[in-house]
Amino acid sequence: MNWGQYSTFEKGGFHVDKEGSDGVEVKNSVENSAKFTRSLTIFKALDRLDIIKECKERNVDVISIHLLGADYVEAKSPERVFEALSRLLYLNGIHDLDLFFSGPNLDCSLNKSSRRLFFPGESTDHSHTSKLYAKTVVKFCDDLYHAPANLELIKHLRKPDLIVCFNAGIWGYDSWKDTITAIITNSSLRCPCIVTSYNKEEADDDHVAIKIISEKASGILWNWKPSHNIFSSLVSRESGIPGRLCIENNFWQAFSGFNT
Repeated sequence: MNWGQYSTFEKGGFHVDKEGSDGVEVKNSVENSAKFTRSLTIFKALDRLDIIKECKERNVDVISIHLLGADYVEAKSPERVFEALSRLLYLNGIHDLDLFFSGPNLDCSLNKSSRRLFFPGESTDHSHTSKLYAKTVVKFCDDLYHAPANLELIKHLRKPDLIVCFNAGIWGYDSWKDTITAIITNSSLRCPCIVTSYNKEEADDDHVAIKIISEKASGILWNWKPSHNIFSSLVSRESGIPGRLCIENNFWQAFSGFNT
C-alpha cells in the first residue's frame, strides 16, 4: 500500500477508506499525505511489527501508543490530535486506542489532562461495537519522557505496545539520551520504538546517536535500520543545507530493548 493506493486498499481485515466514502481521492494524495502521514506511519509500524495480530491473538481490544516529543503539530489540542491521527481509527482493527503524549512543547493547558475522543457518528451510549467506531483515550504530560515525575505517572498507565518519536532529531538534542536509555532499560517501557527523520542524512545521524546511547546502556535489538518510509509526507521544504530537503517522516527506523 502507498499513497496512491490507500483509499481503495483493504487487507487482512484492516478497513481503509474506499474512494468516495469520505471524499478522499487518489488525486489528492499529496495533500492527504501531509494530513495523514502520522496515522499511516503508525499503522504501517503496527502491521510490520505484528502488534495488531498479537493483540488479537491475546484478545486485547486496546492498543497503547506513546508519542514522545509531541508538539503543536499533533498535540496542540484534542481536536488537533484527532486531525493528526484520525485515519488510525479506521485502520487499526482494534476497538480502542490509548494514546499518551509527552513533550515539553505541549500546550500547557493540556498538561496532566486526560480526554476521550470518539470517532464521529458513535452514539453516546457506546452501544456500537464496530471497529469503525473506535474510541481513543488521550493523556498528556508536558515533561520529558524520562523525567522522574513522568515515569511515576507512566507506572499507572497501560504498558505501551509501541513508542513513536516523529521527526525527533535524536542526534541534535542531548535530552534524548536519557529518554532512549529509559526506553531500553525500563522494563515497563520495553516495546518497539519508531524514530522518524526528515531525510536520509538525519536518519543516519539518529541511527549513530541511538547506537552510541544503547552501547552505554544494555544494548538494543534493531527491528529495522534506517529506510525510506512509504508513508512519508509528499510535501517538502528547504532544510537550509543545499541539496537537502526536509520531509516529515521521510525515513524511519525501529529498535527494541532486550527482553521485550
